[in-house]
Amino acid sequence: MTYQIPGGYRGWAGVRYDDPTCQPLKMEGWVLIVPINSNGIGCTSDGVLYGWQIARYEYVFPDGRRQELNWREQVWASSTSGPTKPRIKTFFVGSQVELDRLWPEVTEFRKRVETASSPR
Repeated sequence: MTYQIPGGYRGWAGVRYDDPTCQPLKMEGWVLIVPINSNGIGCTSDGVLYGWQIARYEYVFPDGRRQELNWREQVWASSTSGPTKPRIKTFFVGSQVELDRLWPEVTEFRKRVETASSPR
């Protein structure tokens, strides 16, 4: 699974799963693509996947260029809510210093992900 994030985005990011007003995830070869918008929010009608999986995070720039993020240095605090629906996965994109500074905003961000309108 690859989370595609707008190039240069920094801050909290989240995906709302199980939302019938959103599009299902698309496949690129064997990889599910999870698009994130410029507000750090994505949504899908698909449910959360369980079991073994590899998660990749990449910036996608307006010119189509892609840059993989180092999940050990640029992606932090990944978490998935449950069991109530919609399920929300959140993670932070940026440095550990930025995460420490913006940590108090996670609860409010999760509420924004839960109530954001579908991009249809």
